[in-house]
Amino acid sequence: MDAIKMKTVVEILRAYYELGLSQEEIAQQQHLSKSKVNRIITERLF
Repeated sequence: MDAIKMKTVVEILRAYYELGLSQEEIAQQQHLSKSKVNRIITERLF
């Protein structure tokens, strides 16, 4: 899991699945690119 800390991954997944935020909203909150957020979400599905 490259340089992203597990805490950040958990925050991203919670925001997406529990809070229903869009990937764009999460990216802005976490100061990451939308593609990075998408990658984190899709990699955790498998």
